[in-house]
Amino acid sequence: MVTERMEELVRSITDGLDDPYDKALAIEKYLHTHYKYNKKVDLRGYDNYVDAFLFEVQKGYCVHFASAMVVMLRIAGVPSRYVSGYHYNYRTTMVMSSDAHAWPEAYISGVGWVPFEPTGVSVEMEQSSYEPDGQISDSGVIIETAEESENKKETSEFKKVLRLILLYIGIILAAVVFFILIVIAVRRIIFYNLPPERKLQEIVKVKCREIEKGIKSKEEKEKLRANSTSLYEYIEYAADSESKNNLKKLLDRYYLVRFRGDSISDDEIKKLIG
Repeated sequence: MVTERMEELVRSITDGLDDPYDKALAIEKYLHTHYKYNKKVDLRGYDNYVDAFLFEVQKGYCVHFASAMVVMLRIAGVPSRYVSGYHYNYRTTMVMSSDAHAWPEAYISGVGWVPFEPTGVSVEMEQSSYEPDGQISDSGVIIETAEESENKKETSEFKKVLRLILLYIGIILAAVVFFILIVIAVRRIIFYNLPPERKLQEIVKVKCREIEKGIKSKEEKEKLRANSTSLYEYIEYAADSESKNNLKKLLDRYYLVRFRGDSISDDEIKKLIG
């Protein structure tokens, strides 16, 4: 909120000046010379922290200087905006929170956005002391504070961690699928290298397990396992008449091979299992 004394102050500073750039320089110089830099200032208890900075506390750090100049420029009729970011001196550098800085920019017709530095200290001396929780300017534009910047940084780091987690999960799932495929392939190789008699025995086991899985009643399933003296009892639980007939043929051949010693070939087994 713009107060009456803020308007009076801006009028006194820019009196006789018409050019937007001259007004911006005058406001910058006023802030630069009349206010002290202090990174420990906390203005969160004030309803209007810009007004409190200008007339009561009269000291602060980059957030307060930049916010005050943005509001004062707008009172003077100069389009302005609040900017926060990082300062560094090298082409490649590690950017830390201590490099954070805030400054105002004024829009000068024919030139564009021009940055100003009303803080009164060199950028190198500026330390990150952002403390306000999201201040709002007179125009309703949200002034981004360091806490919001930190939240964005945390969000970015969270996304990186999430991507790594998803990558690891993908690798693990791929490894599990690959392992399962290897196991299946090994089992098939072992099966195809078994003698025909052993193959027939394994096929009968698989058919019986399939029938057990199809029995919904737990009691019926346990009864079949407990009382079964003959595999022929499984025929009763086959899905349909065709399945029952095929299972009977398979069991007939199985009993002849196992108990009478008949031989069987791989081709016969293929015919039995269809």
